[in-house]
Amino acid sequence: MTNKIISLRPSTLEDKHAVYNWFSNKDISKAMLMGDEYPENPVPNEETFFEDYEDYYFDGSAPEKGRVYIICMDDEPIGSINYSSFHLHGNKAELDIWMKNIDFCGKGYGSQAIK
Repeated sequence: MTNKIISLRPSTLEDKHAVYNWFSNKDISKAMLMGDEYPENPVPNEETFFEDYEDYYFDGSAPEKGRVYIICMDDEPIGSINYSSFHLHGNKAELDIWMKNIDFCGKGYGSQAIK
């Protein structure tokens, strides 16, 4: 467990490109998208990502559908945590955590963000 200070801040539209870059970072995306085992599940290009992650994820205009928050360590962005609920039934949501790069993985930052 780390003793770094982890905090969340609501994302803004200006964060959209950075979040895509984190998501599409080869050292992270290969693990998230099941790597070479599922070639039919490639990393989406930026245009496709932006279609899937509409502006409301970043500007907070439809929190009932989903929202992105930026994970910060000592005020420096190191990843994102987001939820989606538009496609699920009842009171269920999907939760995703994407770190900026592999250096921030496996250190407990995602767990702290959830807490």
